[in-house]
Amino acid sequence: MILYGCVSNNNNSSETTMLKDLNKKYENDRAFFGEKLISYFPEKIDTSTITFTEGLSPKFGNLELLLFNKIDKNDLSDITENYEKKAIAAYHANDTCLLVVNKFVTKNNYYNLKAENFKKNQIYKTCYENKYPVPNFWHTDYTTDKTECRLPSDFIIYVLKSASGQFMKKELLTDGWFMPTKWKNGYS
Repeated sequence: MILYGCVSNNNNSSETTMLKDLNKKYENDRAFFGEKLISYFPEKIDTSTITFTEGLSPKFGNLELLLFNKIDKNDLSDITENYEKKAIAAYHANDTCLLVVNKFVTKNNYYNLKAENFKKNQIYKTCYENKYPVPNFWHTDYTTDKTECRLPSDFIIYVLKSASGQFMKKELLTDGWFMPTKWKNGYS
């Protein structure tokens, strides 16, 4: 791992350069997923974006793009209301039956996870029938082991779009080890 930093007398200049570099990377990541899968993501990131992260590892069953934005507390109710209207589902992080993508993945086992270590009844539950998949937030600043999705219990997850099936080139698809058959591939 390489860590580096720069100091400049001109804060605007370094911020602009960093933002330009981030947008180039973000643009590449958006292209990887294709417009259909991430149409609700912004075209570009700006200074309201705290960070974005991607997982582009089909071998490890991980294809994701996460975007984190900072917002003014006064705008929170407007944003929440907007997502409530657009959402096809909303789940509380502490729900006892969440269909979590790769739900067994943690920071400790990410590279050593094996499907044979889990029973089929741990992967499929009847309560998943009418649920949409939600991310496993195993690697964020908010990660906790107290909920299945690894978000703090007071978080609400809004699902804006979701469909099962193959929406990417076959060589990019994961094998869906830890998902019910219907959701071995898809997006949410």
